[in-house]
Amino acid sequence: RIVKTDAKNMFVSEHPFGDGRAGVILVNNSRTGFEGEINVAEGWNVMSSIVDDAEQAEWRAGNHLRLSGNAGILLMMEKK
Repeated sequence: RIVKTDAKNMFVSEHPFGDGRAGVILVNNSRTGFEGEINVAEGWNVMSSIVDDAEQAEWRAGNHLRLSGNAGILLMMEKK
């Protein structure tokens, strides 16, 4: 796994593109918001994040993720 979280209601889906790049989708399947650190595998970094609504989802450097209830985010990853 490229991204891991201990949040029991978090769906994580990884999609490798080749050339050391991948997309990781995280969806909070709870009505309760999530805010905290997630684990990114050694050698990987987040190039960018894509959200539909910045009020509902946010990625910050230092592996900090905020997702409102039932919100999702796409992280574009690159292997160092």
